[in-house]
Amino acid sequence: MKAGRDFTFPKVLDAFKGLSVNGPTNEAEYEWLYNQARRISANHNEAFILECGTLHGETAIAIGMGLEHTRQTLASQNIEHISKFVSVDNYCEYARSPESMSSPDVIRARIFKYKLDNIVNIVEMDDQIYINTLDDRSVNMAWLDSVHRQAPVYDQLELILPKMARNSLLCGHEYNG
Repeated sequence: MKAGRDFTFPKVLDAFKGLSVNGPTNEAEYEWLYNQARRISANHNEAFILECGTLHGETAIAIGMGLEHTRQTLASQNIEHISKFVSVDNYCEYARSPESMSSPDVIRARIFKYKLDNIVNIVEMDDQIYINTLDDRSVNMAWLDSVHRQAPVYDQLELILPKMARNSLLCGHEYNG
């Protein structure tokens, strides 16, 4: 199966209407993540996709939608698809308050709204600790967006590189330094 655009990309920002979320990621990037998740999962029936840094959950929804649409397409061909997606974040103190748009409960509610709760696994943990639990060459796609300073990004890259599978995709979003 080709991971082309069998589905119209849903507007991920609809999940945040009325909440005044002006995140650093734009719609073109959401669509790119959606398409990459479709491509990776279509080419690896048991793909493992990792997101480090959940923030408001927009990118988790885009990746999750890509996986779900691949699953639907393959199911119509009687092919079982069992890819796994984990979005890991340590949810620092400011994000833990119930009013925060970045609290794990708020993010899980957004994921549930799009019926992605069986696809998007939110893990509350420091991403570097989580990466250390992974087997080498087990990650087919990694989206790194948790830290934005040079030294932590470098450390994260050192940890994730041995975990990346052959022909995998390693991508990230902005850093300073």
